[in-house]
Amino acid sequence: MRTLKWDPWFEPDVETTIGVAWISFRDLPPNFFVKEAIFFIASAVGKPLTVDMATKNQTRPSCARVKIEVDLTVKLPERVKINDEDDITCHIKYKWIKVQYDYMPKFSECCILLVDFKIR
Repeated sequence: MRTLKWDPWFEPDVETTIGVAWISFRDLPPNFFVKEAIFFIASAVGKPLTVDMATKNQTRPSCARVKIEVDLTVKLPERVKINDEDDITCHIKYKWIKVQYDYMPKFSECCILLVDFKIR
C-alpha cells in the first residue's frame, strides 16, 4: 500500500509521481526547533505537511521529523544548508543538516510507461 495525496480526480489506473514521505533532521540546533523553521528547512526537499507529535511537543530534542509531499521522479537532497546570523556581529554562520529519509514510497518509470502504453 502506498500513501498518496488526496485528489478529487483520482484515477486508480494512472500512476502518480507525487508521494508522501517522512524525513528527519538530526542535530538540528535548538533555535531551529520550531514548526515554522522546520517547515522552511523541509521545503528544500518537498512540500511540508505536518510535524510528528514528538517534534510538536519538543519531547525528542535529538531530531525533528516532518511529513512532506515529494515528486518521486526528482533526485532528493542528502543534506540542507541552514544559515544563522549573529545579532551582535552580523556574521552569518551556516551548518549542513543531513536529511534522513525515514520512509520513501517506491516509484518506477517502467510501470508508468506500461500504464501509458495500455491507455493508447
